[in-house]
Amino acid sequence: MVIYKPIQFDAALHERGEREEVRSETVLELAWDVAASLVARHPGRLRVVEAHPISIYDCVAVLDLKPRPGPASFLAYLNLAGHVTTQFEGRMASDDRFNWSEILHTTDRTNYVIKQIEGATGLRRPSITPRIRTTSIGPLVLAQIAAISAGGPARFTIRAGFGFDSDDAPFRSELFDHFSQISPWEFRSDDIPEASRFWFVLAQNGDPVVAIDTGSGVAYTPRGRQASLLTVYRSEENDISRAAESALYL
Repeated sequence: MVIYKPIQFDAALHERGEREEVRSETVLELAWDVAASLVARHPGRLRVVEAHPISIYDCVAVLDLKPRPGPASFLAYLNLAGHVTTQFEGRMASDDRFNWSEILHTTDRTNYVIKQIEGATGLRRPSITPRIRTTSIGPLVLAQIAAISAGGPARFTIRAGFGFDSDDAPFRSELFDHFSQISPWEFRSDDIPEASRFWFVLAQNGDPVVAIDTGSGVAYTPRGRQASLLTVYRSEENDISRAAESALYL
């Protein structure tokens, strides 16, 4: 039996956050931190995707692949221009929405945000976070790249190769074209989870710096190189921040 637990807000923190704005670079960093933390706690089951890539509703979203046969479904929408909204059994919990200020200022993000999202969506909370795997290293590296960008001076944009949209689901062929090792045509099917594996890190001029396959944990460069992110992580003495920096300059 799946148990859903309503989110319990710190009233003062939540109300303060409803009045405050957080700069966009920090919001992206927070969104990726939350999404990557969820994937790390449920490796192989959850995937980070891009949904509704338009200015007023641009979401880093979490897709639930489910451990048993059945279609994938969205678990949470991390709206970069709004709130963090959870879903359960296909229904939106529109009243239980974290704002970015409270996510930024809470003193315990794991308990206040991550575990409450798990409870609100019916995910079983793991007693400990599993060791980093091929299915969790990609989002963790992307979260660190978002943090690097938020801290400056280097600025990066993170975009999916496949963006869910309210009207259609476009492949960004112009990004894939920079990487001879990746054939997007292999994923142009109804297999949405597979199509959503690839994320691209773009420099300020819009050129892609690295492509990351979040399904296999492999990073690719436009120069034809590729590397296992787990291998990079281990070579950097299991330091995820240093692994992210290495991934940017493979």
